[in-house]
Amino acid sequence: MSASRAVLVAALLLAPSIARADDEPAASLGDPAAMTAPVLDPQRFPGVAARPLTLPEGMARVDQLIWYRVPSFPFPRRGVPMALSVGVHDDVQIGASWGVLDDPALHVLARWIHDPVIDVGVSAALTIPAMTEGDTTLRVGVPIAIRATPWLRVDASIDLDLLFWTQVVPLVEAPVSITFAPIETFFFGVLGSAGWLDDAVASGPPWLAQAGGFIGWSGRNAHGVIADGRVTVQVFLPGDDVVVSLGLRFFPRFWR
Repeated sequence: MSASRAVLVAALLLAPSIARADDEPAASLGDPAAMTAPVLDPQRFPGVAARPLTLPEGMARVDQLIWYRVPSFPFPRRGVPMALSVGVHDDVQIGASWGVLDDPALHVLARWIHDPVIDVGVSAALTIPAMTEGDTTLRVGVPIAIRATPWLRVDASIDLDLLFWTQVVPLVEAPVSITFAPIETFFFGVLGSAGWLDDAVASGPPWLAQAGGFIGWSGRNAHGVIADGRVTVQVFLPGDDVVVSLGLRFFPRFWR
């Protein structure tokens, strides 16, 4: 074979590979390079401390919790509640929560101020006594998320619960949560709340308080699937109630 013919044959053999390199991804599903490429853009949904107040459009959040009261451990304090929230818009999410022994609730959260440092929104949740002999509750609030640094986040809210008993009884609460995330895959923090309940129906002092802490991890696998795990300890005052909750949260994307 002459030298010119050998060059022509080599060029014809290489041409399909060169065309594929320009038109298609270099890695197939079986290649390591494809397995390490995230499907979800990290800038679209960052770590725990830097996340927006509302879910991005098309993303969902699935919560699975198990609550334990310390004296009755290891038996659950309540049922096994679950929750599903969906971002219908970058500034609006809707959802529902339910459980085997818990009353279902519908909730909506809308963000009306968005800034790189602070998000402010309005929220509403309606609990319907379908599983218990409790009462219908409407909770409205103004949640705030402050992202002071990439590793520090403060969540706070002013909430008003309307308990529809024989008379409408208001309950005002101010929950606060501070999250530290020294690295994107690990976080911990403290939480607390103060509330005031009309002492006409309260069994104890009208002032209610709560304190506690949490520790957890956040992971993203090679395909971009995000999951958070969390262990929370809550102490309710006045009284001696200590509740431990084990939670797992997934973030699938439905569209967009």
